[in-house]
Amino acid sequence: MGAMKSVRMICLVAGLPMLLLTGCSQYQTPGGPADLKALGLGADRAGAADRMQLPISALIAVVRVQAPEYRSMTRSGFGSGAVSTVLEADSEDSADLMRLSKMYAVRGTIGLNRFVLPAVMTNISDLQAAARNAGADTMFIYTLDTQFYIPETVPYGGQLKLGYGNPSAHVDTIASGAFIDLTSGHIFGQVESTASVKIMADDLSSASLIDRSRRNAERAAFRELVNVAEGRWQVAQERAVR
Repeated sequence: MGAMKSVRMICLVAGLPMLLLTGCSQYQTPGGPADLKALGLGADRAGAADRMQLPISALIAVVRVQAPEYRSMTRSGFGSGAVSTVLEADSEDSADLMRLSKMYAVRGTIGLNRFVLPAVMTNISDLQAAARNAGADTMFIYTLDTQFYIPETVPYGGQLKLGYGNPSAHVDTIASGAFIDLTSGHIFGQVESTASVKIMADDLSSASLIDRSRRNAERAAFRELVNVAEGRWQVAQERAVR
């Protein structure tokens, strides 16, 4: 009888990982993108770049904004109000961030931190003031809109059950951004890019593997966003009045 109890106990313990995999373990999708229009970035500013006088040697503040209370598996947003800011690079490749600092007439890029950022951000002017206080001349603001389809759309911050091996599963990211001249306040160079990554059926058994797909999609979208931003910056420089 004692031997039978021992065997039964071993079976229960051995079956525990499968129980966790199929019934309990989940992956929480990241929060949503920032509503850039809510920050005041939706105004029609056609021709504004023609009236600007961009600095000959610009220092650009690079700022990632997301929805309020943003969370991912690896990062959390700072601040409350209309948006939160992600203060450390997550899926963005450092080499792509470096490319922004090497554009024509740019002397470097900086990030913003808690010393200059307000705890509550309700308008683009809050971020502009923080960037000016950090010594920047121009701001490049962007947001990442990442969604999962497995095979239905999983909501932002939703729970995705592990072990759901559907071959059509994928993750899409839309990256949107804009340059803002901090002297005039003009918004110019609005840019956007997209990327999609297929999630392999085996990857759906692990939260870390699913999140790797998320970071791959965001990294690809951000890389393309920088490609577009480089071209748009060059156009703005050519049109700027010196």
